[in-house]
Amino acid sequence: MSSYNNYTLFFYGTLMDSTVLKGVTGPDYQKMRRVIGVLKDFKRRKVKDAQYPAIIGSVGEKVEGIVVSEITSHALAQLDKFEDDDYSTNCGCSYQWCYN
Repeated sequence: MSSYNNYTLFFYGTLMDSTVLKGVTGPDYQKMRRVIGVLKDFKRRKVKDAQYPAIIGSVGEKVEGIVVSEITSHALAQLDKFEDDDYSTNCGCSYQWCYN
C-alpha cells in the first residue's frame, strides 16, 4: 500500500492525458482526484529541441491544465522519474508543484 500525503499538483502538458498519467503512476491513479484548472499569470511555451512545453510567468496570461489531488508519495516519486533531469517542478505558483 502506498503512503498517502495528499500532494496536489498542476499538470499542463503530457501528463494531462489520463492514459499517460495512469501509466506513470500505476495503481495509485485510481485514488487521485482530477479537475480542470487554470494557472493565472503564466503562459505555456515550447521548449527548444524538446517535445514538451514549459511555463513561464506572464501577467494577464493563463495556462489551462488539470489539478490532481490525493497523490501518494509513491506516485510523486514515479512522476519525478518520468520528468527530464533538467525539469524543475517549482514554478512559483500556488500549487505544491507543476508538472508538464
